[in-house]
Amino acid sequence: MTATQQLVGVELIEVDPHTLDVGKNVRDQVDLEATPGFVASVREHGVLHPITANRREDGVLVVIDGQRRLLASLATDRDTIPVLVRSQDTTDEIERAIARISEQMNSNNHRTGLTTAQNAAGVAEMLDLGVPVDRVSKELSVKRKAVKLLGAVGRREAARASLEEQGLTIEQAAIVAEFFLMWTSHGESARGSDHPVVGWGHARADREDGRDRVLGGPGGTRW
Repeated sequence: MTATQQLVGVELIEVDPHTLDVGKNVRDQVDLEATPGFVASVREHGVLHPITANRREDGVLVVIDGQRRLLASLATDRDTIPVLVRSQDTTDEIERAIARISEQMNSNNHRTGLTTAQNAAGVAEMLDLGVPVDRVSKELSVKRKAVKLLGAVGRREAARASLEEQGLTIEQAAIVAEFFLMWTSHGESARGSDHPVVGWGHARADREDGRDRVLGGPGGTRW
């Protein structure tokens, strides 16, 4: 072990978010108003994944990964949040900066969110477990109308596939799901096609009427 190396310790603790130093971050701007669903999730569930922080020599915890989670916690008046605290493994300031920048870039650049189809399948699974629409809406911080649309799409493989393969919106995919239900219920597809997705193509001229039938009115909802 060199003169600048120290043993690394890790601890998971609950911390008052007001005591944390947000520190330097490669993400130099955060607009919480642009992600209301994220803020609503933190308000409802708290911080689900611990913030990573280093403990400075004066004892203050400096955030390395989790800037948005910290700011959302402050905005929603969370009393405590989980923090994974690590001691520094070097006293060299340049090496500390390199480690911080590398972690922040790698952590953010290699995160992949769920696709709309995957979200739809998850909502459908919750609904199939008997979870009420209102509770799913609250758990996922999405509107009730979106829950119904996602559930309808999530139950039909053809509808989920249409989201990714044909680039349909969730409203359009919900109509595919409706056609699929009609097709399987009556042994034939909508308007004479032998496949529900093709049937959707034949019904494009009726899309607005069909969308209103599914949604109960004009307009659209995205996940």
